[in-house]
Amino acid sequence: MITMTPRCWAGFFFSSLVLNLFLIGVIAAGAYKKHNSRQFRGGVLSVPWAVRVLGEEVRPAARKLFGERAPDMRARRHAMGQSYRAAGQLMGAPEFDRARFLAALDKVRAERLRAQSLSHQSMADFLQTLSSAQRARLAQVAAERMEHRARRGERRRRCRENAQ
Repeated sequence: MITMTPRCWAGFFFSSLVLNLFLIGVIAAGAYKKHNSRQFRGGVLSVPWAVRVLGEEVRPAARKLFGERAPDMRARRHAMGQSYRAAGQLMGAPEFDRARFLAALDKVRAERLRAQSLSHQSMADFLQTLSSAQRARLAQVAAERMEHRARRGERRRRCRENAQ
């Protein structure tokens, strides 16, 4: 049987304290992460972004649109995945063929452009279902976002210049 000396109790207490602080940190980080999560946010000028900006009243229209486009989007994702895998296989091939690799990258670019085109078409169709006030709100938020990105880019440029 182990005798519990004060030194042993102090070790248990310290270990328990460290474990509890770690668990509290994990729980707090999880709560913060849930609030500020970056699941699928979509880019600016996309349907998911518009739903985040406008709120729940436009969600049914967005769901309907995504339901109609789901098979095409699934096919786009599949084609894009295949093109990425093909480029990856060529990259890891024992004999590197520059021309084939560049052709695979061209295919990746073409698939990404098709996917982006589908996203833009979805956004245009979604905008047709909105009122002029809702479209004005989206335009205002997009302009604010672009100003924010420009300020952030300027800050980063200044930091790079100061670091040199």
